[in-house]
Amino acid sequence: MLNYKIPKKWLILVIVALISALLLALASSASSIYLYGSSTNNIKADAAIVLGAAVWGEEPSPVFRERINHAINLYKNGSVKTIIFTGGVGESNEPAEAIVGKNYALAQQVKAADILTETQSRTTHQIRHFSIFSLIFLLFLTIATSLFAYQVSPLRDPTFRPDSANGGSLIPWMQGVTEDHWLLLANIIAFSLSTNLTLIIWQARRFHHHNKWISFITMTVTWTMLFGSFMFTSIIYLLMQWLID
Repeated sequence: MLNYKIPKKWLILVIVALISALLLALASSASSIYLYGSSTNNIKADAAIVLGAAVWGEEPSPVFRERINHAINLYKNGSVKTIIFTGGVGESNEPAEAIVGKNYALAQQVKAADILTETQSRTTHQIRHFSIFSLIFLLFLTIATSLFAYQVSPLRDPTFRPDSANGGSLIPWMQGVTEDHWLLLANIIAFSLSTNLTLIIWQARRFHHHNKWISFITMTVTWTMLFGSFMFTSIIYLLMQWLID
């Protein structure tokens, strides 16, 4: 029986990749939040447009609620005269996002005559469907890549005798494909799958929490765990097919 012990350098590579991705995500989000929160704009306008977001039953989600609160503050400060809510039905059993926003604003003493709604937008719903279709495509791509790796594996050659340093395909036109190429492909697939799944879970409201930092940390940890799982599985499979050593 062959020994498929994972080389130390590949474990270090995976750990460094995971830590780097996590730090990059944290730094990017933190800087975006800081820069956006530090910017001010006191220009008066006729109306404030509030883009729709997820709703929880009859209530706006935390993200949507903060958008509405900002528009209400502009309205009460006299910076805008009208608030326009946009957003259609995300789920068939939920009210339109614009209607939820309007009801919330009415409860905050915004006059009904100063509120306009647009309920035909379907962007959120379309994005959800696109995420599912893209996940199906990525799964087919992953399966196809696995079958391809199986076919070009040197183990398919009866004369191949594996040892500790002879990984790689024996097919002539595959001689230029190195271990780095296989690992790069594994990274791309793992990143795509983990990002897509994280987005789908987010859209299903599994990460929503009243504290935005808890939601962000939960989402980041979930993505990191998914990426690590996919990457680890890919490396094991490539080792078993003797395409890397």
